[in-house]
Amino acid sequence: MSKELDAVSGMFEEQMEMIKQILKNQQTTGEINFNPEQLAEVRELSEAVKKAARNPDQTVIHNHKHRIVFPPSDSVIWHITLITLIVILGFLVKRQHNTLIRFEDNDLKYRYIEMRGSAEPEEILMLREIFDYNRNKEQIRVIRQKVNQYEKLIREQAETEARARLNAAEAERLRNEAETVKGK
Repeated sequence: MSKELDAVSGMFEEQMEMIKQILKNQQTTGEINFNPEQLAEVRELSEAVKKAARNPDQTVIHNHKHRIVFPPSDSVIWHITLITLIVILGFLVKRQHNTLIRFEDNDLKYRYIEMRGSAEPEEILMLREIFDYNRNKEQIRVIRQKVNQYEKLIREQAETEARARLNAAEAERLRNEAETVKGK
């Protein structure tokens, strides 16, 4: 039933458009001037509407033109702004990450040179080769292990020396106490 109503309403719309066109021509010229061809078309369309109303099985083809328009609304502008902001922030985070990696590498190079006790030009070139020019993660891992082991040994040595000083101070105090007790 809805197809039948669509067909009838489509024909009715066409008929109304023809009548509007005739009235528009009348308003522009100021005189009532009916074109016999237009009247014939209106009659044909009204007959077709009557037939379609009586004979609902007849199909009518209608051509419709649709236009999609995206008005620049606030939500679209906000979405574009947020996506742009996310992309820019992602880029900045990546740059910051690269800077932090460079700082960690420089710190490890400094600690390595401190462990070695000197910095010969060949060693500096070797470090730049490993860290900067041809990054070799395996050699960086080995250098990090050596530096960490060296720093651990230095800490242990400092703790042992501190304990030895405390023991020596304690021994001296006990010796002084023993002499004062002995002298009385």
